[in-house]
Amino acid sequence: MEWIKISANKLKIMLTAEDARHYELDCSASACSDMATRAAFREILSDVCRETGFDTRQEETYIQMYPSKEGGCELFITKMGLIFTGERELRATKKDNLRSARIRLSCKDRAFLFGEITALLQGCRTLLGTTFITDSRALCDDRAHYWLILTPHEEHAEKEFGALLDFGKEIPFEIASTYLREHGAPLCDNKAIQTLGALT
Repeated sequence: MEWIKISANKLKIMLTAEDARHYELDCSASACSDMATRAAFREILSDVCRETGFDTRQEETYIQMYPSKEGGCELFITKMGLIFTGERELRATKKDNLRSARIRLSCKDRAFLFGEITALLQGCRTLLGTTFITDSRALCDDRAHYWLILTPHEEHAEKEFGALLDFGKEIPFEIASTYLREHGAPLCDNKAIQTLGALT
């Protein structure tokens, strides 16, 4: 078994056919949710943790498996908790540093995460008619979650979007964009507020 640490939250594991037999992992499985496969993943991650320090025990973890021609497979392990750590860190920033953090983010888009499509639609509905947003995009990810990316006018870059927080939560844009580049797919490329808000 070989591994490559791609980032703080992502690890690639290469298993040979012999490795797969050792862990009793069926690399041809079309789904990764059966009990035998999940048990094999837990054992693999436990062994990898001892070697790499890549600990997933306290994290929500996303696993992708791609069979190889030789009978083994490649696993891509993503710790979802680290992706959203920035939200907690931003809230925990001391007051004397908060303004400088906001200044650094003031020219960037704003990202909002929704657990289901109806929440996204309701969120868009609340923003219909607003004049301080220059553009909006909607995306979905491979965990069946939905995202709304807003581009506010520069003078409204720090505006609070309290109405949206009734339906979803804001994620720091740098963290959201890193995640969506890998896991996101476009749902509505522009004017998402007008397009989706009109559906409810």
